[in-house]
Formats: sequence, structure tokens, C-alpha cells
Amino acid sequence: MAIPKQENEELIGHWTLHYYAHTGDRYNGELVVSNQSLYFDVAFHIKTTSVKSVEGNIAIAFTDIKKVEEIRNLYIFKRLRITLKDGATYLFDRGVMPVQPIIKILNKSIKNATS
Repeated sequence: MAIPKQENEELIGHWTLHYYAHTGDRYNGELVVSNQSLYFDVAFHIKTTSVKSVEGNIAIAFTDIKKVEEIRNLYIFKRLRITLKDGATYLFDRGVMPVQPIIKILNKSIKNATS
């Protein structure tokens, strides 16, 4: 599925991650950062016994984001947590790959978009 690009929107970076939904479901897809928003383009729904191809995406405007932070699981697994101003959270997992480069780009993009 294509990311819904807005007028004057430029893509900055993209990474393959897992999204952990509040329902306990896990989705594999691509996290895309633009100069205006963050998107997660879902590719697969991953369950314990199966993997199913799905379509859909999550779009988060930078003006809605309160905090972006790294969360570690068992010290070596890196996760990216995005907290919105309304209290909602989104948790993305990158395995043992670092999330700090994503956090730096997100924080810079958020600052530029909201100033």
C-alpha cells in the first residue's frame, strides 16, 4: 500500500520494524518518516502459528507526538515507543538493531515541523 503523501511532503527515511498493537497482535512493515508525519505501512500480521499478508497503515502527524523514546527488552532488544499528546502509545520493535538513528531523525523532524 502506498503511503498517502500530502502536498509539500518529502520522505526522509524508512526502516523495517514490527509494530506491537495494544491487542497483543504483531505486524511487520515499514516505518516511514517524512517532513510532516510518521507512517507505518503494514505488510504482514504475525501470529504464533501463522503469517498473513495484510494491507493498511498508521499515520501520525508530528503535532500529535509528545515523546519519542528507546525502550530496551532484555537489554539487547531495542524498541521505539511513541507517546501522543492524548496518552496513546505506539511500540515498534527493531530487534537488536539500534533505534537511536530513527529517534534522532524523528526528533529533528518533529522540531522542524512544529516550529
